[in-house]
Amino acid sequence: MAHVPSRQRGSQIGEGCSATLCHALLWPGGSYRVRRHGKLELAFPASLGTIAQRLDYNFEMGLGHSHPDEEWPGVTLNYRISEEPARARFRRWLEFMEASSWDDIHPVKKDKK
Repeated sequence: MAHVPSRQRGSQIGEGCSATLCHALLWPGGSYRVRRHGKLELAFPASLGTIAQRLDYNFEMGLGHSHPDEEWPGVTLNYRISEEPARARFRRWLEFMEASSWDDIHPVKKDKK
């Protein structure tokens, strides 16, 4: 997990964002994790920067190395550092967005016929 050394915290790092944004770290669960709630408001301004606008977030870390767990149906394991949890979260979010009613997703997604 990478972060900005303490001597650089609070310094300005381009686009007017504080280096304290680096406390919003990339973590094994995927995407950003915020250590302190007060830093959360820095995530949005960082997304307005030139590079952040030009490039998509990449959630491919560990892709192709996962496998289903026979003891826990529906659970996918990946013993490498990966963004499998983030992909699962966004996959589930998409199911919610595409569902026509709660019956399609709650308590378990039913097979579409």
